[in-house]
Amino acid sequence: MSNNTNSQPECNIVDEDIAGPGVRVSFYVQTFLLVLLVDRSWQDAPVALWTFIATSFGLTLAAIINRSELVLLEAMQVSNLVWLANFGTFVALASYSRRKAASKKSGKKAASKKLPSHMIKPDYGVKYGAMLQTLFSMLLTIYMW
Repeated sequence: MSNNTNSQPECNIVDEDIAGPGVRVSFYVQTFLLVLLVDRSWQDAPVALWTFIATSFGLTLAAIINRSELVLLEAMQVSNLVWLANFGTFVALASYSRRKAASKKSGKKAASKKLPSHMIKPDYGVKYGAMLQTLFSMLLTIYMW
């Protein structure tokens, strides 16, 4: 019996560009900061939400493009990261909508504090983008499994 360790396959090696530690930490921190930002400054939320939606979409697209080299561990990590992003996006959207509605009500009451018109009218673009990314990630999950 030989002690050749090279004959055993490496099961836990992942592609660093798709499911490496940097990507995972980036998604964890970005989700936390997005929810925190929306709660603190709802005016800056659409840009942060679009950035996070685009990042999640990019990871989903990279997983689909590299599907021939994707191993089960990577697929599970990508799926978990994308669903974490979806959850964070919808929590941030709920907070954003609540803050925007509260500001709209207080803006009507206080005539001295005028908000620009683009901050008062409904912003459905980011909500539709989040819904499309969620549908896309659902399709990715079904496709991977």
